[in-house]
Amino acid sequence: MVMDDKQFQDAVRGGALLYECMSHNSIDEIDKALQKAGKLGEAQSSQSPFIDPGRMFSLGWVEGPNVKDKPEDILGSVLRDLGLSDKVYPQGSNQSVVWMQNQDKFDGKKQKPTYAHYDFWVNTKDGVVIITNAKSPMATKTAGMEGKLSSTMKGTIEAQIPKLHKMSDVVFLEYIQRAKNNKHDPKGLRYIFHNVVETESTNEVIEHVLKSKGCPRQPWEYHGRSGDFRIPPDWKDRVTVTPNEEGFKALLRSNQGAFVAWMLLQHRQQLGHKRVKQIVIYQDTDPMENGYRGPSLMLEVENVQ
Repeated sequence: MVMDDKQFQDAVRGGALLYECMSHNSIDEIDKALQKAGKLGEAQSSQSPFIDPGRMFSLGWVEGPNVKDKPEDILGSVLRDLGLSDKVYPQGSNQSVVWMQNQDKFDGKKQKPTYAHYDFWVNTKDGVVIITNAKSPMATKTAGMEGKLSSTMKGTIEAQIPKLHKMSDVVFLEYIQRAKNNKHDPKGLRYIFHNVVETESTNEVIEHVLKSKGCPRQPWEYHGRSGDFRIPPDWKDRVTVTPNEEGFKALLRSNQGAFVAWMLLQHRQQLGHKRVKQIVIYQDTDPMENGYRGPSLMLEVENVQ
């Protein structure tokens, strides 16, 4: 499926709203902007109720084994270029995190686990999060139902997943806990990486952006996926989009971009007033397997004065 111009412009408008909200100085202004756009009820708050890392287990999540792919193996040259640690703790500052939703009791009652998982690295010294593999409860419950999900079906499924299910909340909770343990300021968050994006809708936006930047189509095949795609350059020739560009706004509205935007918005008090400064599209040049696996994203965060 290829994203048409209307779909792209819808994404641009959605991203513009998120950027506007991130730029607002107060939570009250954020709430009013979201209410005006119909994204928030009049009596609702934009701020997340999930601020206590100690509740993860009771909310249906358990810690899993270590992340398989190490930072130095998947994007070591990128991290070193930015002056960031590429080593695993204690040799470096990167700490492995895997949260799995395989509890059969959550939100006060017995329910079927979703078997969702979020795999990522946290480096609170340098202010870095590296997402390596993520499957949300909603994604696991709706696998194979793309384009067939009615609003009624969606509502039924939403009632079957934990209240704590969004990656923005799970990553936030882990980040502030690690920052506390390491005696680092959680407001030092600077970079969020998505190593090898597999979300189809996000890849459609990336394809659109790469086309606008003049990246040519190239034949590609990887794990059953094949075709002609616009493959991004490696890190040294990376594609960067900034807030004044439509590509930035569309990527901000994508699953990978919105996760960061909502984390910053819904946890303003804990993370400080931040917004996404720029989004970088690049090709992983430190692959654990031979060949191109898919585009990667880096979102740089800035403090708003």
